Amino acid sequence: MQGGWEINPPTTEEQWYFSKDNTFVRLTRYDEQFGTWRLEGQNAIINTSNATEGQVVKVVVDNNVMILGALSLVKDSSVIAKLEKRLSDKLIGVWKSDIEEVTYEFMPNGFMLIKYKEGITEDGKWRISGNRLIENESEYGAAPISFDGNKLNWSTESFVRVGDARAVPLDTDDAIVDSQDGGATQTLGQPIRQHSFQANLGNFGEVIFEPYWEDRFGASKLHLYLTRSGVPVYELPAFSLAEGKFDGLRSAASRDINSDGKLDILVMADYLVEGPESAEQVKEINGVYLNKGASFSFDRSLSQRVNQQKNIRDINDLVAYARTNVKSSTGGNSTTRTVSNKTASSSNSLSKYIGDKSICRIRIAALKGNIDYDKLAELQDLGVLSFEPADNGYTRIYLGKYLGKYTAYQILNKVKARGHKSAFVVVEQDFINTKTKEEPAFSTYQVSASRNLNVASFNELDDQFRGDVYITYSGGRYRVSLGVFQRELYPYMEQEFATLGTRLGFSGGFASVIK
Repeated sequence: MQGGWEINPPTTEEQWYFSKDNTFVRLTRYDEQFGTWRLEGQNAIINTSNATEGQVVKVVVDNNVMILGALSLVKDSSVIAKLEKRLSDKLIGVWKSDIEEVTYEFMPNGFMLIKYKEGITEDGKWRISGNRLIENESEYGAAPISFDGNKLNWSTESFVRVGDARAVPLDTDDAIVDSQDGGATQTLGQPIRQHSFQANLGNFGEVIFEPYWEDRFGASKLHLYLTRSGVPVYELPAFSLAEGKFDGLRSAASRDINSDGKLDILVMADYLVEGPESAEQVKEINGVYLNKGASFSFDRSLSQRVNQQKNIRDINDLVAYARTNVKSSTGGNSTTRTVSNKTASSSNSLSKYIGDKSICRIRIAALKGNIDYDKLAELQDLGVLSFEPADNGYTRIYLGKYLGKYTAYQILNKVKARGHKSAFVVVEQDFINTKTKEEPAFSTYQVSASRNLNVASFNELDDQFRGDVYITYSGGRYRVSLGVFQRELYPYMEQEFATLGTRLGFSGGFASVIK
């Protein structure tokens, strides 16, 4: 039975891999199933990881053909390569042991970094062979791995995913020189990829703006880099208005604020600051960096005024205020103008968001310790809940994925009405808004439309599908869709989401262009 097997005939995408140490992996298009196997006479005992007892099936092997119960399988060596890639893709990232205070960082280039609670750091190499994880080319100690959502099972240990792997390899450019620290080297930290973007920044040319989260020895900080080919070429000055510990980015963008023909950078960040009775609370702090050609400067005065405004809810509000209140690009007298009460009050109207195509989520809270899941369950009809552990010990809780700020802020009003007063909208991705006319349109696969929103059942989906659920409001109806894709470039994705919709019990779905 050992080796890789394909369903015969291949009418459905399904492969099996049986290892020599009596574990197996069943691959389908969307997920993997892990378990153990053994032979008893003419039967195979198949035991999945979540089953209480094994399933007894008759097995017959004839050269390259195997009959496994009701399945007909044919031997296929390419299954092993597909399995190894699938497991490697899942493994890349940062994992923390459930038992001991040790963290493994598996990087895409086969390097790994091990951090122990005593502060000792060890590096090495890793690779996947079949379904086994091998450290430093040593077969001794190599063991099968399996995944259950954000949990990694490896030999007798369990790990929880706590972050992404760094963007550059350890042995090349993973450190930069910090000129403000006497030439000391400083590691990049954790990339915050959802807020990276490409832009032509004048003297810097075409670069990638990449924010990184450094969390070492309890000091959580934000670093902002400009990179080219994965290598940092410039670090923006410190976010000097920061208070407390960095807790995440809400948004970042490049716009010409002072009409000098150069793109400036604006950032909206969250920090954990000390509150009453020493409790930590989330505080939004915004900043504006002005492009000076060969460098960027943090406009502290403008940023302070920005943070005094109560009507700045997203990056577009920040851009509008900064453009109205920044000093003239000629360096002369300030041309600051005060926003009228009429303008300020109109910012509370949702009508200004009609036509926006941003992909948004709602940040419910950042909590430490026990989480009241019963309280959160009251929000399940409004969106799919997600929980993201942070290295600082907090869990960030988000609700839904919404196509457009108009929908997101409508849902936010409902969330606040249910008692979650500190919730706010986060723009996750803005690629639909910034699409050029030459690019193919984005589509989504709609499965339902109703005047009353209730997606509680979608909260029961496996983790791999939960991120594909999108909600939008138009024409008096809430529309629930699967996926966001460019049908002209990837026509097969429509069929993939149609298949998923059918599996979820929705028939008559259709793909539609996001307008």
